[in-house]
Amino acid sequence: MHLFCRRLALFMGSILLPFSTLKAASLTVLTSFSEAPVKAVIEGFAEQYPGIRVEVIYRRTIPSLRLLTEADAPQVDIIMSSSPTFFNTLDKAGLLAALPNETMPPKWLAPHTLGLGNKVAVVGYSSSGIMYNRHYLAKYQLPQPTSWQQLASPLFMGHVMMSSPSQSGTTHMMVESVL
Repeated sequence: MHLFCRRLALFMGSILLPFSTLKAASLTVLTSFSEAPVKAVIEGFAEQYPGIRVEVIYRRTIPSLRLLTEADAPQVDIIMSSSPTFFNTLDKAGLLAALPNETMPPKWLAPHTLGLGNKVAVVGYSSSGIMYNRHYLAKYQLPQPTSWQQLASPLFMGHVMMSSPSQSGTTHMMVESVL
């Protein structure tokens, strides 16, 4: 296994749905995130709202879009994704609803709401991290990387990889921000 960089989505369970007026008996969440970070959010939500059943649908963005545009599409209450392209596509298709006033993001977050300020709630921040395989490092006699600058060293040439920007909206946005 090669070294690779991975975007880590960090969420707090108490901010999944800060709607004080929520009266639904069930909630359907569509997400492009993996199960681990979503599970923590759902568990935090369940502690706050024990009477609400939560169903989570896990799909990548393209299958999510197909799911939402099917004739018998499920009723989805919340979409969790890190893809600005996905949210803009949903908005153009008329698939995003305006947020209730009490859940509007603060004005200082406006630059991060993709121009969809009243339709997208920013509920978490993310960062980039370095992951490595100790066995791979030992096999190729490489040191454990501790900084991005170290990964730029010729020592790591041919040993670093990342998700393909054409397959990952998150990676695409990270590369775009660097460029």
